[in-house]
Amino acid sequence: MSEATRYGPPFISMKGRRPQRAPGIHHVFSRTLKDLICRSTRCWAGVTRIAGGHPRPAVEIEVEKALKISGKREIEAYGVERFNKLCRESVFKYKADWEALSDRIGYWLDYEHPYVTYSNNYIETVWWLLKRLHEKALAVSGTQGPAVLPALRHGAVVA
Repeated sequence: MSEATRYGPPFISMKGRRPQRAPGIHHVFSRTLKDLICRSTRCWAGVTRIAGGHPRPAVEIEVEKALKISGKREIEAYGVERFNKLCRESVFKYKADWEALSDRIGYWLDYEHPYVTYSNNYIETVWWLLKRLHEKALAVSGTQGPAVLPALRHGAVVA
């Protein structure tokens, strides 16, 4: 990266979460547009694009369907620890498909150093950022909350 940033500060783009399914032709279009922006930015500064992110509700729904269960009670009856283990394994189910698509269309993305949203490092960073926003009075209370799995009535099961 030192060669890429010799003319300016690094530009780091953390790719948003990927869908929890195999890639389709519509993903080629959106990735092409995103890639165009980052490649044009690269002319002025080094761009590091980090793969990662996982659509938590989609992962949980996929695992529920595979187990033929639905909702909080059935997950608890199955065992939250066992359910979480399957969710963590499911996160990377389509990894090879997405990497193959990226290679095929020449999409620049660092798959060797992804950010994994269920890792302690990622979660602690999010809490640190929220604390900083609160300390600077930049966190605003509102009515819009994060997406949650309705059947569970709370945030992430995967921890």
